[in-house]
Amino acid sequence: MNPLTGVIDLQQTLDGTGGILNLGGAFGLLPLDGSQATTTIYYRLNDPSNNALQHIDVTFMYYTYKSQIGQGLLTNLLTKLTNVLTGNLISKSGNPRPPVIIITRYN
Repeated sequence: MNPLTGVIDLQQTLDGTGGILNLGGAFGLLPLDGSQATTTIYYRLNDPSNNALQHIDVTFMYYTYKSQIGQGLLTNLLTKLTNVLTGNLISKSGNPRPPVIIITRYN
């Protein structure tokens, strides 16, 4: 993650490039379909929180091809997206965490 912009480099997350040793990315050298990795992202906001250190867990999931993503997971994510776009709650549980980022190697 770029500490200045907050942009997550998904290729680097997948491949683990950029370090002295390439031990693989978040899913290891040979990621398996359906693999998950959860990490904590720490951040500060220039808002009424007075730049207090905050954090959120983010789950990354890996699939080789987009077609391998299960229909249940896709339905769940599309429901949350629809809720956000229509101004509704993301989750009825009140805590739709952690956010999920799905990485596929190929389309």
